Amino acid sequence: REALAELVRQKAEGRPLVVPQEEKREAPLDLMKALEASLAEARRKKAGS
Repeated sequence: REALAELVRQKAEGRPLVVPQEEKREAPLDLMKALEASLAEARRKKAGS
C-alpha cells in the first residue's frame, strides 16, 4: 500500500515513475511428484536391505 502511495506522489510531482522489480518466484512444488519420488526412494532402500 505504501509503495502505491509513493508511485502516486511521484506521478503528482511530475517525476518519472520508478517501478520496483517483482521478485522472481520459484515454481510451486509439485507435491504429488515429490511424494511419488519419496516413496520410490523408500522402496528402493527397503528392497536393497
